[in-house]
Formats: sequence, C-alpha cells, structure tokens
Amino acid sequence: MEIKRSWFLLLLMGLSIGGWGQWNNNLNQNTRISGGAMHSYAYGAVVGDDGTILVVWAESVGNASIMYAQRYRADGTVAFGKKEIFRFTFSDCQREGFSGMRLLKATGTDDVFAIYTLPTSIVTQGGKTTFLQYQIISFSDGSPKIPNTGNENRGLILGYNYDTNAPGIAFDANFIRDGGNKVVVTWSQKNNPSDPNRGGGGSPVTLTDLRIAILDASNRTAPTAYYIESDGGDQANPRVYAQGERIFMSFIDRTSTVAVRKYQYLLNGTAVTKLWSGGNAQYLGSLPDPQNLGVQPSFDDSNPICVYTASGSGAGKVLKAHRFNPATGAVVGSTVDIGTADQIGGAKMVGTGGQFSLNVAFINSKNNRQIVRRYMGSTATCAVTPITL
Repeated sequence: MEIKRSWFLLLLMGLSIGGWGQWNNNLNQNTRISGGAMHSYAYGAVVGDDGTILVVWAESVGNASIMYAQRYRADGTVAFGKKEIFRFTFSDCQREGFSGMRLLKATGTDDVFAIYTLPTSIVTQGGKTTFLQYQIISFSDGSPKIPNTGNENRGLILGYNYDTNAPGIAFDANFIRDGGNKVVVTWSQKNNPSDPNRGGGGSPVTLTDLRIAILDASNRTAPTAYYIESDGGDQANPRVYAQGERIFMSFIDRTSTVAVRKYQYLLNGTAVTKLWSGGNAQYLGSLPDPQNLGVQPSFDDSNPICVYTASGSGAGKVLKAHRFNPATGAVVGSTVDIGTADQIGGAKMVGTGGQFSLNVAFINSKNNRQIVRRYMGSTATCAVTPITL
C-alpha cells in the first residue's frame, strides 16, 4: 500500500501556520508537524474518541530513519510534543527508511496499530530486503507497547520481500467489523524454495504468496493467526474486508485477472481457514492493467456484493464493479462500468471501516482535480463532487 503525501495533508488541512496554535477555518493554512528536508514517505493520523489527533511520521536524521509521534487536543493545542517511537539505524553510505504506513486506532482503547514497510540494504538469501512490520503505540503518550527485542523498538515482523532491488510489499489492513478490535492484514510476498521463512515451493521470480495475519492488541509477542495462500503464479495487489467471522480478499491474479477468496476466522481462535467449494479463488474477469480497489462492505451473505477495480490507462481508465455471491463466490451478472473514462488516476476506495454503512467512496483525479463519488454496490448514492480547487 502506497501512502501518498496528499492524503496526509488533507487530514491536517485547516490548522494554523506555525504549528503550535489552535485550529482555524482557513483551508489554505496548515500546521507544520515536522522539519524541512525530512525525506519522509511514511505518515498518518488517527482521531481519538475525545476529538484529539495523534500524528505519526518518519524523518531521516543522520544515519537513522526515526518514527515520531505528536498529539493535538481537540482545540488544536499540543497535548504532547514531538516524541521518538522507534527507529532504524543504517550505515553512513546507505539511505534507508520507512516507506509506507497504515495507522488504525481501536475504539475505546489506548491502542494504535502502526503497520509499515521498511526497505533496507540488508542482504537475505542474496537479495536486498524490504520488511513488513507492526508496532502498537499508546494513543495517550505515543510510547511503543510491543517490547523492545534488540530492534530499536520496531515491533514485530509480519513478512518480507527480497531481490536485487529490494522490492516493496503491497499490503492492506483494516479492523474486523464486529471483531472486537482485531485487525486483519493481507499482503503479497515473493516465494523462495531455499528459505523456510518464505514458505518454500517455488521461484521468487514466478511465484507470489498472499498472506493473512490477525493482530490483537492483547497479544504482543506474535500475530494471533497467520495464513499463507500459496499458488502456482503471481498474485498481487491484495485488498481485504472482514466482518464477524468472514474475510474477503480481492487481488489481481497473473497480472490481469480480478479474483476474490473467502476465509473464516473464529474470533476467539488462532486459525484462518478457506471457504467456498474446494477453497478456490473465484475469477471475476480479465482486464487491461487492472488496479484492485477493494471489496464492498456487507453485514451477511444474503445479497450479492462487489469487488471494485480501475482499469485502463490515461484518460481511458474506468472504475468497474464486479458482483459475486458472497455465500458461494459465483459471479452475478456482468461487470458494470461505474465511472466513465475521465482521467481516473491514483484511485482510492474508502469507507470499508465504517461500522454501519454499506456505502463506499472513491477518490480520484478528473481534469486535474480530486473528486469523490459514493456507491452502494454498482448504484451511485451521491453526485460526483470535486474536493479540490
């Protein structure tokens, strides 16, 4: 999952310049959080039940990439100032650091999950390594909760990729709706037969695992459940939606086919298991250059739901809805175009974390402006609305 600077700035719009005053209503003004040339590609913010905001970001300082936190009260004043959470120290001749992050705060608790990637020059099995890791942070004071194990408080490793150029890790993470503040994480990870930590069974060039981890803030030594979805080909760009005991993971199979799988996780258990006949993936159609956006929220298996994609290139890119039966995985009807060819670029789907809504929203570019549109299934529930000037 690529974290874009624009999303972070949108979270902080409306704050006063100078950084340490109160909020104001001028959307042209922002609060400065960090220093100048920080080389940061990992940042995020979460809002507490009382309206306070915890901001987390990374900066390159000397020969270290450092993750910091700072919290603001609801009135815009500083609750606690810039504070180091954890770091990664590298050699002087390297330039490494945190490159992507997802922050998730459990409602009614002090726990904030920070899930992030870390590209490094560490050589594993002959290739440079990118790690997927997570730490649990205190919302009240920014301190790390997973104990330090000699790794500068970086928490626990979920997985890693390695190759000559240290390829990145595409991941997605969300709370399990009705899941007691548990988090489901899914990612794609290259396989390798010579490395038991990678699952074995194939060439790192042609095979890619999809993996699922269940995180529980009360378990600070390992994921509560862990599942490896091996395959004979390339599986990429996973997105996840989970509700109750159901987990849906959409992905792109072999570069062009839209696919979805269903799993079960018993909320007090330690295992993830496959559902549907034979545990097979269901294929929803092949597209040119598809981008997987995610799975429509649902409360149960009684009605068809959609996997959403964006396909094509340049001004010809189109948003699409692929309907399927969540009970069986069977395709329902034909793929529906829900967004016309209007320079859709960098599309992002939001809304799957909402507790009571079945609507999703898509944010993308159109005529060099950011727009938002909402859908329930393949039906629009609002007009296309510009959100930038």
